[in-house]
Amino acid sequence: MNSINIAIIGLGAIGQRLLPVIKNKANYHVIGGYDVDKTLKDRVCSDHGIWSYERVVDLIKDDRVEAVYLAVPPKYHEDLALRILEAGKHLLCEKPLADTVEAARRMAEAASKSDRVACMNFPLPYTSGVEEMRDCIQTGQLGLVKRIAIDGEFPDWPRKWQVNPWIDTRAEGGFVREVFTHLIQLVIMTYGPIDHIRSFPQYPKDSNLSERGIIAYGQAGQIPVSFNGISHISHKEHLSLCISGDKASICLENWRDLVWIDQEGPRPIETLGVNPTEVLLDNFHKRIQGQEAYLVDFDMGYETVRVVETLLGNHKEELDNEAE
Repeated sequence: MNSINIAIIGLGAIGQRLLPVIKNKANYHVIGGYDVDKTLKDRVCSDHGIWSYERVVDLIKDDRVEAVYLAVPPKYHEDLALRILEAGKHLLCEKPLADTVEAARRMAEAASKSDRVACMNFPLPYTSGVEEMRDCIQTGQLGLVKRIAIDGEFPDWPRKWQVNPWIDTRAEGGFVREVFTHLIQLVIMTYGPIDHIRSFPQYPKDSNLSERGIIAYGQAGQIPVSFNGISHISHKEHLSLCISGDKASICLENWRDLVWIDQEGPRPIETLGVNPTEVLLDNFHKRIQGQEAYLVDFDMGYETVRVVETLLGNHKEELDNEAE
């Protein structure tokens, strides 16, 4: 098994979560890392015994580095991603792909022209719960699908483990971009693009802060898709993707719990306890080696950003198309 030399740009909460997982993979060798916070960078790199790059350009130009994991805030994705691909490195990028639809489109176009592997860290497709859900759909166990619903309730935003300078900003953060993105990607993967979006985001008086709620609907093909989210409420966090058919419904709740609902009521479906990030990393490695593997590419990343930014009122393409 050929080991891939990889480096990490961005050593915040997500970068620190992924670093030990990558280090524990026999098919990867973590060379080093970079973060704009020098104190954080030096501490994390020292703790993990990897090289601490003084400048991001030094990491990108390092001939030893074959692949880069990009875990910086969304507004920096485009510039760094293009530089990484131009340097001939493979790229695994955090979601969302970018902070604007235009930037996401440019990144997807650049990836399509590159001979390097460019993909995204969407781990849910690699979970056994999602595999089971898609099998139920594809084998017709739900019957005629009548509705798809994405719902989220968040007592705190940002969540206590993810506090940083940008996660609650209107320009880059919010639960629609950070959390709903994952479920939107699953819908697109299963049913295709979501169009004809009508959305009613609820923002606080402070124009710098992210949404506090959203009610929206759209269509994936002929299937209605609803979105309902709220933050700063009293009860604990809950997240769900429910697909309802005329025979039964199936819901993915809180990332990993799968529930089957029919006339006899709801009942849990047992799933395997796999580490989806490890499966993603294995697929990334396989694709770099020229083997077949499922990855969420930048084209799907662009589609997801398009839906997210339309929901947040930052993109009007779907409304304009429908008006025509």
